[in-house]
Amino acid sequence: MTKDIITVVLGIIILFLIFMGFYYISNRPNENIISDENGTTTPPIVEEPEMAKINDLIEVESPRMGETISTPLVVEGRARGTWYFEASAPMRLEDSQGNTITQGHVEAQGEWMTEEFVPFRGTIEFTTTAETGTLVLMNDNPSGLPENDRELRIPVRFR
Repeated sequence: MTKDIITVVLGIIILFLIFMGFYYISNRPNENIISDENGTTTPPIVEEPEMAKINDLIEVESPRMGETISTPLVVEGRARGTWYFEASAPMRLEDSQGNTITQGHVEAQGEWMTEEFVPFRGTIEFTTTAETGTLVLMNDNPSGLPENDRELRIPVRFR
């Protein structure tokens, strides 16, 4: 009987420790978000910016996440042929409030009627007073169905 009580108490202690571990992990602050006194969030300063991608669909070589950009902005990467329609896919540049600064498109640099990766390139010019924003690359969705929409959002800083 004493063994049973000890086993139950140890089980409760173990469950408590597991619960506290999950609680700690789920409630710790996100170290990648920087906020100013107004609550505006900005992307982190990244020493070696990471390549933005949606696994097995699109990869953007330039610009990288958190990179400082200037005009004209050259966007380069590769995407599956299904990302394009008529060898093109839209992109837009937003400020930190989500307002569109400018729009443009990337163009496939090879045969786009494939399911393989195809390199792309696009250039946009912009003027802004914002310090940070987001480059949004969207798949060209000729169906118009929202469930077929895909986008890749890349946080950037403006020079």
